[in-house]
Amino acid sequence: MLLEAEPLSVVGARADAIANDLYLGPAVVTGIGPGALTVTFSGQSHAAQAAFALTYRPAIGDVLLVMARSGMPRTVFAVGVIDGRGTTEIAVSGDLRLTSQHGRIILTAGEEVQVSAPQVKIATQAMEVVATSLVQRVQSAFLAVTDLLHLSAGRKLEKITGSSLEQADTRHLLTKKETIINAASVHIA
Repeated sequence: MLLEAEPLSVVGARADAIANDLYLGPAVVTGIGPGALTVTFSGQSHAAQAAFALTYRPAIGDVLLVMARSGMPRTVFAVGVIDGRGTTEIAVSGDLRLTSQHGRIILTAGEEVQVSAPQVKIATQAMEVVATSLVQRVQSAFLAVTDLLHLSAGRKLEKITGSSLEQADTRHLLTKKETIINAASVHIA
């Protein structure tokens, strides 16, 4: 047995009553409290409840899309972000996987991208880092290269506060001009 649904459109006096009873439009965030926001629209401040599809933490000055129903007390829901500087958070209790079956995943930020975890693993066939400057600070580092390690640089400065040991089957040192060794003593065995 099929049931016919009533049409969603409202006509006549009933539509006018609903239109006068509802507000759907922009509001500015003027206050943030535990579990409630204060928003201003139509020249008045109202307490609003966040009803975003994703977890969004508004900031003061954000322009939100609110839906309000008149009456006392007035019910106001923030349902969208028109212009925001707050934080959108995707939080899950289990694993989270981002997958692009036939395309790319592009992360873009106006200021910076941060990754924080007890351990970070990257597995790929090729990796390229292009940057104006690169700074790495680690307590201990291990680099294993099974074939060729190629370093191309305009200049190289290497400072080691403790001892240095370099071990190889053979070593060739080739300079175009001169080689200077400045040490208190040199031992050749």
